[in-house]
Amino acid sequence: RARGVEVLLMRALGRHWAWSANYAYAIAEDEVDGRWMPRNLDQRHTIGLNASYSPSARWQFAGGWYFHTGWPATEIAYAVDTTSNGIVIFSRQFGPLNAIRLPGYHRLDLRVTRTFPVGHGELQAYVDLFNIYGRNNLRSYIFSASLQDDGRLVVNRYDGDELLPFLPSKGFRYEF
Repeated sequence: RARGVEVLLMRALGRHWAWSANYAYAIAEDEVDGRWMPRNLDQRHTIGLNASYSPSARWQFAGGWYFHTGWPATEIAYAVDTTSNGIVIFSRQFGPLNAIRLPGYHRLDLRVTRTFPVGHGELQAYVDLFNIYGRNNLRSYIFSASLQDDGRLVVNRYDGDELLPFLPSKGFRYEF
């Protein structure tokens, strides 16, 4: 099940400036064995802030900052077992599904667009700078276990897969 609410504010300031801001509160859950738990990509709070400046009909400069609370993750624990012939093995044990959260996600994007009249349409050339400050937004955690010399089991949690880093791109769009 999914439910929530979103508020969006938009405003043009004269001919050259525009901005928008949005906030969403949402809950997305799955029922598993009679218990409701967060879906894999549940993000309770989401914020978007955008602004653009168009000094002329041919140029536009825009930026957007995006944030959402961290996605759910599942904790992993380990136990130490010793086989009958003395070999030490680790057995992995999963905690409650999606019971912990990754850190919040945020990024800043910038775009410059130049428009050219072409025939009965227009060609837009643009340059995008995605995640301009290079934030390492996590997609998962990695868990590992090690046995210390004194026989203690130590479980470590590391930052796992990351989403896209700083990514410049360019492109074209033709409208007719």
